[in-house]
Amino acid sequence: MVPFEPLGEVLRSIAEGRFEVLQRIPFERRHVVRYDESAAAPEWRMLGRTDTVGGYLCHAAATTYGGREWTAWFAPAVPTDAGPWKLFGLPGLILRAGDATGSYAFEPVKIEQAAVPMPGCGVPIRTESKRKWLRMECGFHGSPAFYFSAGGKHLFYMRGSKVPLGGEWRITYNPVEFDMAETEKPVE
Repeated sequence: MVPFEPLGEVLRSIAEGRFEVLQRIPFERRHVVRYDESAAAPEWRMLGRTDTVGGYLCHAAATTYGGREWTAWFAPAVPTDAGPWKLFGLPGLILRAGDATGSYAFEPVKIEQAAVPMPGCGVPIRTESKRKWLRMECGFHGSPAFYFSAGGKHLFYMRGSKVPLGGEWRITYNPVEFDMAETEKPVE
């Protein structure tokens, strides 16, 4: 069974220089979409600041990636260029990262070496292009009743209301990356 959180996973193949992105379709426990894309490291600028994150001395760096300005704190004492989401390419593990708007922030809960490979999600995966996924994701937010009602078979309600949500229902769309024309403006 796919958990409701997190909604997606980004796996990086260092050998192939690619990301494999898995996204759970909202309101669907058994539907996962997968797409692949090139994994090029962002171009980082060192900021000359330090902080301690999880007991590690970290240095700050900034980049623009996926249409957002990011600040990351990396630990040279942990010699890997890995980080959260699609952020990587610094001379140490990225232990904290956030975008300039405050919409997205990453910080580890726990750091450990896994003894076994990460498990799969255990459900069928449908492969799509990134472009098609981003269009679908934008549509889910712009018209969720259309996408998820199954022709009126399912109704959605605001908590405490007996009136079903209809075509006017919108979910704020603030994707982690704005790299396609279809996703450049949030849906309010």
